[in-house]
Amino acid sequence: MVHGDATEPSAAYGVAVSGGGRWLTVSARVGHRPGNRLWLADLTAGPPEAPHLRPLARGEGADSALEVGRDGTARVLTGSGADGRRLCVFDPADPDAEWTELIGERSGAVLQSVAALDGPEGCPVLVALWSRQACAELTLHEADSGRTTGRVPLPGRGTVFHMTARPEGGGDLWFSYTDYATAQRVFCYDVREGTVTEGPCPAAARTRPPPAPPKRAPDPRRSAPGSWSTSRPTASGSPWRWSCPRT
Repeated sequence: MVHGDATEPSAAYGVAVSGGGRWLTVSARVGHRPGNRLWLADLTAGPPEAPHLRPLARGEGADSALEVGRDGTARVLTGSGADGRRLCVFDPADPDAEWTELIGERSGAVLQSVAALDGPEGCPVLVALWSRQACAELTLHEADSGRTTGRVPLPGRGTVFHMTARPEGGGDLWFSYTDYATAQRVFCYDVREGTVTEGPCPAAARTRPPPAPPKRAPDPRRSAPGSWSTSRPTASGSPWRWSCPRT
């Protein structure tokens, strides 16, 4: 066992590895208790089958999510010190260091998730997903300072969830959107062009032909394109045939 032998049996774990394969993050939540615990390990500092997991004392007791970005910065989305959650950063090599707030909480809104993109000229950009009165907002921020630089245009006033960016980096962000009059759909935001298009991969959708409709076996009951016929025996044994319009 790598970890968890001293934790309650009802604990639920989450495990992730950074894009470069160096940093291992572990989270644990016990039952329905509020808050969770976080651990961080450098997989290059020892054998990967026995990682040295160090607990993050800061933010304990609050709902937090931890990841290490491609730039080597640890980002933690936490409710510690904020009613609507905030984004903090720190050096993963020193998990006991002070957290630096990058994106602070906003009045009346809850910070749900953050995604990192490669913006124009390779400048990193953060996309923050907020929920305000059941309506979503997507804001753009400088990755080094957290300064708000703009918004992502959404199809309407609805709900956004499942933000996904390329693990290897890039300027595309996919997200699901729905509202009271719109079924759930997937959209792609291009941070370099500032455009939002429907579909998981607009470029591929333009080059691939649409799938052919499935072929149906002919219905022997159909006597004409606009009708079908059938028969059944009568009491005398002679067949009784009739036709009906096809619906």
